[in-house]
Amino acid sequence: MQEDKILRSIIRYSKDLTELALSSRPGANKGSIEVTSAVVLLIATIYFINKIDKGFSARALIDSLVDQLPRSMEERPVGIAHAVMEGDLIDAVKSELMGAQHTNLLGAFTAIYNSRVERDINRMTRLENGPMGELGGVAAVIGEAITKPNETPDMLAILDILGKHISNIVPAGGQSGRNKSNASESAGSKACFVATACLGSPEAPTVITLRKYREAVLKQTRIGRYLVQTYYKVSPPFARYLERHDQLRRYVGLLLTRIAQRLEKAHNLS
Repeated sequence: MQEDKILRSIIRYSKDLTELALSSRPGANKGSIEVTSAVVLLIATIYFINKIDKGFSARALIDSLVDQLPRSMEERPVGIAHAVMEGDLIDAVKSELMGAQHTNLLGAFTAIYNSRVERDINRMTRLENGPMGELGGVAAVIGEAITKPNETPDMLAILDILGKHISNIVPAGGQSGRNKSNASESAGSKACFVATACLGSPEAPTVITLRKYREAVLKQTRIGRYLVQTYYKVSPPFARYLERHDQLRRYVGLLLTRIAQRLEKAHNLS
């Protein structure tokens, strides 16, 4: 059943998200973080299913996933302070739990899901046309859920995990193999955060040229791959800053266009 495949995928990749979170929060409780990781992957799954199909079968699938996921996970005590990073959500989760600081898996899962789902899907929807693109917007919401406040999420790693998980979601909505491939690969192909923020579209000619340079030149060497990884870690906050400063955004956009023109000629990227 497709439902079973999606459940296994959420459980599998929530462990990867948890390990990523623990790299910046080594003292946190692993089991508690994993509950949040599973919840946000479930919410991302709901977001993508709804993008594909809003019919009865999709609604039934979503309802079943919400019901079955916590029952598919190993029981564990959950500390709310370890599971919830965003300050605006902690009170909502505690309210769901009647003020409890610790609870069992099902109680924590339900409280975190109920507090997050509408908020997170609304944020994913608002970000889908932003500088990071659709997958980048979903990854940003996931990153905020598992990363310490004021710390930049490892967007490249989250996009990689999310792209792998999406390959197990798309068939539920009946997309073609071609669209499935495009969805899972777009994390790496369209997340040119700063260039997209400056030029307004991931398909702007300058953005396309910079993507070609990344794939054809940078990713072919070890230092180039390191630069790409570093870019994905530091660029989302800068892209968000540029969105709020029109004059600087126009200047950076002009600079990137000139750089792209030179790269295109030097590396025959046309």
